[in-house]
Amino acid sequence: MRSSTLILSVSLIAAIGYATFLQLENSRLRSRFESSSESLGNGIQSAGSARQQAARADEDATGSPASSVLAQESERLGQNEQSRESEWRERRRERMERMRSAFDDPQMRADMIEQRMARVDERFAEFFKGLDLSPEDLETLRVLMAERGVVNWEMRMRSFAPGGDADPEALEAERKRRRELLDEEIVALLGEERAEDLKDYSESLPYREEVERLETSLSYTDAPLTKKQSKFLVQELQRLDQMYAYTNDLSERRGRDMASLSRSEVDLYFAERTAKETAILDSVAGVLTEEQLAAFADRQMSERERDQRRMEFMLENAQTRDRLSP
Repeated sequence: MRSSTLILSVSLIAAIGYATFLQLENSRLRSRFESSSESLGNGIQSAGSARQQAARADEDATGSPASSVLAQESERLGQNEQSRESEWRERRRERMERMRSAFDDPQMRADMIEQRMARVDERFAEFFKGLDLSPEDLETLRVLMAERGVVNWEMRMRSFAPGGDADPEALEAERKRRRELLDEEIVALLGEERAEDLKDYSESLPYREEVERLETSLSYTDAPLTKKQSKFLVQELQRLDQMYAYTNDLSERRGRDMASLSRSEVDLYFAERTAKETAILDSVAGVLTEEQLAAFADRQMSERERDQRRMEFMLENAQTRDRLSP
């Protein structure tokens, strides 16, 4: 036999053997894969059956597969809210108790009066300039005015007695009695006419402070307010404030006081406030320049919109607490 024929025969036999090996290996792998697939399918089916059985059990118990989870979550949120409410009330009670005890301490009370005097100086500096008083009399006046503020503060703190033992009517009567005594001392010091001027000035302070803020914002522009314009603004703000009384003035309402309000009451307050601000702008338009009027209108609108966002946020929070409360 030729050598080339022999080599070809050997190569053919080797190829046939290798093909047979590949076929056997392929069959073995296919068998293993089918076995694994069957096991995996059985596992998935078992897991699915278990989940379905659990869901059916939950549905049988609650009527809805998700209701148990929702109920537990709602209960947890309610408990957390109650816990925070309780902690807040306890911290508030402790603060109020510390404040009440401070009023009974002579040195602490003197410190409060001194601190309040700084506020008196800030608000009444212009009025004090027009008084012809000796330094000693002016010091006495400042102390008496500061004491009036401390009395108001003290009665408010005492109204939050632990357990609600404070008598609101008795506290208000005591506050009025002590304020009247201080007012009598001020009249004796200033005389009736100047004491009346002080009362008028005090009542105009909220409007003066509003105009002062406008003055500050315009002081570094090309359209600062003049003294005459400022005085007119204060008078008009005070006059129109008395004319446009709110159905329900919400300006002093705070977080937890909002729970008793409705959305319609809030909307009414801001509708009335918008109408009042429009009347004010119409009234002062002839006295202010276009730049001053635009700045004033922008301040009013910005403050109103900011207050509205804050009040609506507090209202929503108060309503949420009511829904979560048991």
